[in-house]
Amino acid sequence: MDRAIRTGSGNTVRPRRHATVCRWDTDSLRPAARRHSAMAGLGLIEVLISLVVLAFGLLGLAALQGKAQRAELESYQRGQAMVLVEDMASRLRAAGSGAAENYVDEVGYESGFTDEASCAGGAGAARDLSCWHLALIGEATKHDGIRIEPILHGRGCITKESAGTLVGVYWVSVAWEGLSEVAFTGDDDPRKVDACGENLFGDESDGKTLRRTVRLPVLFAEGG
Repeated sequence: MDRAIRTGSGNTVRPRRHATVCRWDTDSLRPAARRHSAMAGLGLIEVLISLVVLAFGLLGLAALQGKAQRAELESYQRGQAMVLVEDMASRLRAAGSGAAENYVDEVGYESGFTDEASCAGGAGAARDLSCWHLALIGEATKHDGIRIEPILHGRGCITKESAGTLVGVYWVSVAWEGLSEVAFTGDDDPRKVDACGENLFGDESDGKTLRRTVRLPVLFAEGG
């Protein structure tokens, strides 16, 4: 208990109570604050690393998707080229060996072929070559007056290869421009197999080419 103090005047004065001051031990809190700051920094680094990994993953996915699309387009063009080759091979077989010589020609992209009208009003080889030319340059798939090529810069070629006295072999070929260069050596050299469109899409002397080709043989017995 607080004891009263009597003054000389007879008044009683009680002493003032001192307020209790609570002091925090800040030194004891500093290690915890430092630990919290370190954990926050570590979390930020982990987030940054995750973002970098994610960015590389997205870039890889985009590159893979681009390659898949190119491969799909290459496959589509090869399929379209085979359709064009088979179309002309059928026309050549129907014409017979007696008229086959009239089909030896080149049509399509930068071939110099100009007889486009014969497809509608001509007959025989003139009509068939004209229709094949128009199919190669995209007349059949024209949209709003613009020709849409079924294959990129398609060139069609019909050549005759003598194979003895009994059989005449006619090669129906289609060449077009691929999306990437491929290297060839030795027996893989397309110039030894098919000259259709040779050097049409760049100089092939360095062993690389953008050219793609498909072809079919049409066989006739000589004089048959």
